[in-house]
Amino acid sequence: MMGQATVWTLLCLSAGTMGQIAYFADLLKPHVPGWCAVPFFAIPVALVLFVQPGEAPDRLVWRVHVLTAFWYTAVAVAVEIVSISGYAPPGSLFFRVVMHTGWGCCARVLVGRFRFPHPVREGNTGDQPMRSDT
Repeated sequence: MMGQATVWTLLCLSAGTMGQIAYFADLLKPHVPGWCAVPFFAIPVALVLFVQPGEAPDRLVWRVHVLTAFWYTAVAVAVEIVSISGYAPPGSLFFRVVMHTGWGCCARVLVGRFRFPHPVREGNTGDQPMRSDT
């Protein structure tokens, strides 16, 4: 079961991913088919959704969430670089604001994960998944 913080992070990432897709849609359309581009941007959301604490080993969850945060942050930085270079689709300010909402959640995840290294809860050595308390 997802905690409140995970749900909030997932919502922010989902909204931010939609902002990334909308920002890059016109730029990538001539070069990359949509069936390739959308999954590339949606992978961070899928990873946060499907790799949860208590359902997978703690070390795996920690590593996947850090990878997801770096991936999302790299795309957000790419948007800013492209924006500085002069590309601005219609509605780009809105897309960027929505996208940076997700980036803020990723920053929280990165700070939290490096400040408090992967947790090993009682009874979980990190090698086996935790049993659900429900």
